[in-house]
Amino acid sequence: MAFRPSFDSDLWWEIRPPSFEEPLDLFGEPLELGEPIDYAYFSDTSAIWDSEYHGQIFGVPRSGKTNFLLRLEYEFLKRGWLVIHRDDMDTYNWLRMLNVIKKIVVWVPKGCKLSWYKPPPADVEVKIKHYEPDNIYADIIQKLSGAYAKGWRYHVIMYDSFIGHNYESLANIVRFYCDFLLGLISWAARRPYERKIPIMLGYDELNDLIPPRGKSITETHENLREALVFTLRKIGKHKIKIFGTAHRVNQVAPDIRAQAHLFFFTTTPVHDAYDFLNKLLIYIDNETFFTILKRLRYLPTGYLLYIDYRGMYDWAKFNYLPEPPAEIELSGTIGLSRRKQFDEKDIAILILRLQGYTFRDIADAVDLSLSTTYKRWYKITENDALYTALVKAEATPIERMVKKRPRRGE
Repeated sequence: MAFRPSFDSDLWWEIRPPSFEEPLDLFGEPLELGEPIDYAYFSDTSAIWDSEYHGQIFGVPRSGKTNFLLRLEYEFLKRGWLVIHRDDMDTYNWLRMLNVIKKIVVWVPKGCKLSWYKPPPADVEVKIKHYEPDNIYADIIQKLSGAYAKGWRYHVIMYDSFIGHNYESLANIVRFYCDFLLGLISWAARRPYERKIPIMLGYDELNDLIPPRGKSITETHENLREALVFTLRKIGKHKIKIFGTAHRVNQVAPDIRAQAHLFFFTTTPVHDAYDFLNKLLIYIDNETFFTILKRLRYLPTGYLLYIDYRGMYDWAKFNYLPEPPAEIELSGTIGLSRRKQFDEKDIAILILRLQGYTFRDIADAVDLSLSTTYKRWYKITENDALYTALVKAEATPIERMVKKRPRRGE
């Protein structure tokens, strides 16, 4: 294999790119955290295990994204990390982990049930714990330290599979994980740095949480965007590392892609990833760049392109975990949230509006900006129960309360 120079070498342009025929085996020889970078390859694989660097995995369906994420989770477990996996109502691929680890905690919402259609191996312990979705800090997060100390280091969060059978329920997904991430940061921030537990978050289908602007699934996704970006900016400072998957580069908001340092590509739509890869791989020549694009159109099973935080790359390979040895059945639906939907200012906005005050006057009265007052008003008007109550009270129909400002000359 040809010698490959360090990042700042003057010989860079004279060296051939990494070999596709001799791919880097990411997990064949474990690299310890802090081990000096081996420049036998362009990329720095030790960054994968550093809590300061987050990762994104891109690829078309059935290209191995989730299998690679699971393999990463297993490797982090072997290095002593606590791993939290988000189940996204897929085919429950996390069941593959039953082949390689002996202790798993599965978190299921109260009122819902997980049962075994095909039980796990006899030597594997699986704890099914229930939690209240409105109280995840006390029910899940505060219990992680004790679980970690007792050797329960792989946790599966099940939520999505139990949401209601309607469009509005999708907003609860982003609300739940926003609360979860904020709670996790708050919990970790209170611990001295030496006592912080290294945590790896495996988030399958990250695009469900923070899609690009204008492509939000619900209004709640749009409203919570900045809160989620804030949490991801803070998360790495507390030994918490996140790896997320997505089908396409453009499905993940740029603000989120900017928080990631490491990128992994399985088979990827070239037209979608062209601009993004062009910015990442600025150190390579045109011929090599287009060779990469051609290969990304279809990669063999277990192959991927790895690009590190410096824009250095390697073709890499990994092995899938064995097929799941067990199957599950789910039942139940998450009940209505007991979280307060309206606060005192919402009530004041409703009363003042019913009395005929303008939105400008109402905004001054409740000490909010005009745009925030409008948003709160629309939240009130979209509540079916409240709308019905106003109708029964023979109040002015809500749709007539908001009148367009007359144009000049009208």
